[in-house]
Amino acid sequence: MKDKIELFKGIFKKNIEINGNILILNNSSSFENQEQTKEAFSEKWNTWFIKSEDRDKKNLYEYQKRWYFELYGFRDEKEFRRFLNSKKIIFDAGCGLGFKSKWFADLSPNSLVIGMDISDSVLIAAKEYFDTKNLFFIKGDISDTFIKDNVIDYI
Repeated sequence: MKDKIELFKGIFKKNIEINGNILILNNSSSFENQEQTKEAFSEKWNTWFIKSEDRDKKNLYEYQKRWYFELYGFRDEKEFRRFLNSKKIIFDAGCGLGFKSKWFADLSPNSLVIGMDISDSVLIAAKEYFDTKNLFFIKGDISDTFIKDNVIDYI
């Protein structure tokens, strides 16, 4: 745990708490500014996760991968893996249920991947992907991350 605390000291502007794979920032004022967004997306993601069949989740995840490749110009997962493996710290801003965060972590096991979302979806993601050792989640406002300048390699 001490190694994790030291690692995160180099990333964040202020001290954080670590609870499993959840990073806790004390930025509650930003939550107040985003309350409506937080509530809407918390309900949306919680409902979708609970009601969706595994088949539906797999189909959505495959669709999202194809969409991501097309959007960012990667030919396939092999090319994307090579790209990610050169990154030390990857930040998934607005990660929702953390699917892409998990995908990034799996493709680049030597990278640190941080997913952040203002909604309660990160709590579901943290529970779902607890065993992924290089993946952490923050419940917070992506407009106020407390991340130091020039430490993230890929957003």
